[in-house]
Amino acid sequence: MRVPGGGNGRAAFTQAMAAMLAQSRISILNVGTHAIELLDPDHAEGVVYCHAEIGDEREWIHQLIVYEDRYERRQGRWYFVGRRHRLVYGQRQERSPLDQPPAEWPRNAVGRGTAPMHWPSWQAFWAGAQGSGER
Repeated sequence: MRVPGGGNGRAAFTQAMAAMLAQSRISILNVGTHAIELLDPDHAEGVVYCHAEIGDEREWIHQLIVYEDRYERRQGRWYFVGRRHRLVYGQRQERSPLDQPPAEWPRNAVGRGTAPMHWPSWQAFWAGAQGSGER
């Protein structure tokens, strides 16, 4: 599988995803409405819709994305082999939802929450990203 940046394979995909995730502190991708069409016994195409919320304390973006996917069966197993990212729209929100006082849930439903900043995996990723010069 070719990935953004011109690489191939799982290692290149992992590296490309880490670089992409390091661009924004929070990336929420709500994926749904997946339709797959079988083209022949070993090939299929799919369309997947994604509503994205991406940003940090300074900037917040809403996106609607359509992924056009390709699948292939090899030795009896189905594999994901490619994706075309189609942007329907991207829109900046006037103010980031993270730029507000803490909600202190459950006392208050409005304000900044604690997820994902309290997750050990989020903390480890950002500790490593800052050590590599990423923001």
